[in-house]
Amino acid sequence: MEKEMESLKTNEVWNLVELPENRKAVGSKWVFRVKTDADGTVETHKARLVAQGFSQTFGDDYDETFSPVARFESVRTVIALAAQHGLKLHQMDVTTAFLNGDLKEEVYMKQTEGFIEKGKEHLVCRLRRSIYGLKQSPRCWNSVLDRKLKNMGFVQTTGDPCIYVKEEGGEIFIIAVYVDDILLAGKNDQKINEVKQALAEQFQMKDMGQLHYFLGVKVIPKPDSKEIWIGQEAYTKSVLERFGMESSKPASTPVNPGTKLKKAADDSQRVDQVNYQCAVGHLLYLSTKTRPDIAYAVSDVARFSADPTEEHWIAVKRIMRYLNGTRDMGLLYDGSKTTTSCVGYSDADWAGDLDDRKSTSGYVFQISNAAISWRSKKQSCVALSTAEAEYMALASATQEAVWLQQLLSDLKSKPTGPMLILEDNQAAICMAKNAQYHGRAKHIDIKYHFIREHVASAAVKLEYCSTEEMIADIFTKGLSVVQFTKLRKMLGVAGMVAFYAVTKGKHPYGQEPDQKRNLLDGRPVGLVNLQDPAAKDLISWMLSHDPKDRPSAEEALKHPYLQPAEQQFGMLSEMGNQHEIKKWRANSNVKTELNKLPNVWQDQMDPDVLQYLCTDVVTRVTHRYGSSWSELLRLIRNVNQHWHDMPRPLPQPHKEFYLVGDPQEYFLNLFPNLPVEVHRIVRSCNWKERPKLKEYF
Repeated sequence: MEKEMESLKTNEVWNLVELPENRKAVGSKWVFRVKTDADGTVETHKARLVAQGFSQTFGDDYDETFSPVARFESVRTVIALAAQHGLKLHQMDVTTAFLNGDLKEEVYMKQTEGFIEKGKEHLVCRLRRSIYGLKQSPRCWNSVLDRKLKNMGFVQTTGDPCIYVKEEGGEIFIIAVYVDDILLAGKNDQKINEVKQALAEQFQMKDMGQLHYFLGVKVIPKPDSKEIWIGQEAYTKSVLERFGMESSKPASTPVNPGTKLKKAADDSQRVDQVNYQCAVGHLLYLSTKTRPDIAYAVSDVARFSADPTEEHWIAVKRIMRYLNGTRDMGLLYDGSKTTTSCVGYSDADWAGDLDDRKSTSGYVFQISNAAISWRSKKQSCVALSTAEAEYMALASATQEAVWLQQLLSDLKSKPTGPMLILEDNQAAICMAKNAQYHGRAKHIDIKYHFIREHVASAAVKLEYCSTEEMIADIFTKGLSVVQFTKLRKMLGVAGMVAFYAVTKGKHPYGQEPDQKRNLLDGRPVGLVNLQDPAAKDLISWMLSHDPKDRPSAEEALKHPYLQPAEQQFGMLSEMGNQHEIKKWRANSNVKTELNKLPNVWQDQMDPDVLQYLCTDVVTRVTHRYGSSWSELLRLIRNVNQHWHDMPRPLPQPHKEFYLVGDPQEYFLNLFPNLPVEVHRIVRSCNWKERPKLKEYF
């Protein structure tokens, strides 16, 4: 507090004067904040004196208040372009930024309690500077910074007023501003330092060096490459802890495939609305920053915030369970593989809402092989066909394409041709290209025909894309594990684990004194931070102390962490088919290691479900299985081989446990760590060369 008051005096923020008649003085208060770094570690404790601007009077104390901030789509675009063009990213923080703005209005503030000057208790502070808390303070600061940057030769982009660009000597320099946080992107270290020095001449700045944490997002550029990873692992962890989900069983997808939520029925069990809305708000923040893979799921549960039920809350917890297994995931921009400047995908799920039969639109735009802009949103009117739903989704995607085209043009990265948007519905493409297309689009709201103008003017180009390759499908509905995992990868969502692997052991969290020793001892720095056992096993294997124990690239790609569910289940089934596992009395080192695994697998299954799976559908004989984990592999093998021998009996109305569904998904959800444990044991016991197992190793 003493430090803050000293700063205010140094900047001559106020003068003590008599309060004029017919004027009111606003109050003041202290705001305390704990500032953390990218990993959630406490950096500093801050105290800020703020004016109680809520008591200001319009026309007397303030006039205009609007102040822009950079859209995060713009920030991601700058980062993606940095990856594509090999730009270096730096960051600066303006100390007490608002105090740099001069007030035009007469504003009076009461003296702060505890710091009232003796003998001047009757006086008030006439503010000279735009102190924190005033309604106009952000605008005052933005105006000062805007003038400074323009005087330095930077041009404000029309696409985003808080993105500035300067072209000099054939090189591009970009600045993104979010209140008092400044991101700088440029190729030349000397020019970056020149910009920093020019800003420091007028403002009190803190040079943060290379960009590593911006607006709550961790940013990790890979050394000597065109790859940049961004993510929010620490924030994800804090959300899970806040709602008691940090120890929950991970889910393979954020939405249970095929699940559709409905509005609450009269007899539905309600849940705490405030807690529900709080959870959805936290998830929305994640989904709009670095986790497009949960955008549809979060958009879906957000629709029921006004009247949430237990069913809706279970769906929210499903998203958190998915996040618990993918905490380290974010967006990986890889500029080395880019073939086009920017490409978009558009899709729709026709009549997906069970309450009003409105469709869901989804689009995504990518630069450097990862998403920079995306959206999942329910359409405002009912579509009468799949083509109409897709057409309306295309209109929304076109609006975003026009904005991106303008921004990229300002940043000297405009596509050489029209902005490409891929669509998986031929009829929708025809409707956009041909206004006379059977007259079937007459009744559609005229605002959606906006797309035709831009297709006709060659600003946007539409091309067909198969449904299997349609990335935007992930924004319109819940998908199977296999399809979701495939599209998530195409979206550019990647775990920091994968990024950590390609950096060849360079620790992304920063330098540590014992980093080299830990690496040489076979204990790579950072493994303790990984929550996913499969990821931890893969990285440990790749960084084995003895080089001969490390996998080839082909072997590493067959690890369960990188394999789809059907491949993992196939390995488990084939293991159950091995002679030593299949024969109860046979012994082997693999069997011994398997049976050292903790817990009893039968305890994790519903007894009735277990009996159901152990019963032969033909003879109705119930087979017995031991409690060892090798016996579970034998059960998996038998279920997999005989699941379709005969139609399964229909479940009784009161026996919902018979609804096992797909046995592959059932076993992998129930025993998510089994594939990696089996993989590890097979490697250590040299079974991976066995003919039937070789394809999995």
